Amino acid sequence: MRYLKRLARRYPMQTFLFLFNAGVFTWLQTTGTMIAQRLGLSGDGIWIYIPTWVKTLTSHSIESIQTLYGASGWSWLITSMLLTWLVTFLKGLMRAIVLVLLIAVGLWLVYRHFELLQNLKLS
Repeated sequence: MRYLKRLARRYPMQTFLFLFNAGVFTWLQTTGTMIAQRLGLSGDGIWIYIPTWVKTLTSHSIESIQTLYGASGWSWLITSMLLTWLVTFLKGLMRAIVLVLLIAVGLWLVYRHFELLQNLKLS
């Protein structure tokens, strides 16, 4: 435990990013699973709520869309942790840009998953 505290004091930005990424992962994994389950229960009316780029990416396949949303949390976790590791080696403006982009994309994904889940619950 002392070792973890020492690491947190030595690398405060990476500690923040680690906790932020873990929180976004948990949210995406939970809502992604709920979206995937809801897509399995819905009929043809759900297509209006799925973004066009997702339909194109998955070739209009419900199973592929379910897999995409079900795995979105893990995709985020792996990508964001690699970028967090990369931040350790960057300096100055590049570090700030990667940090801001990582936080912005995480918050955008949380918002988009929440919005889609709310739309699917209303239909």
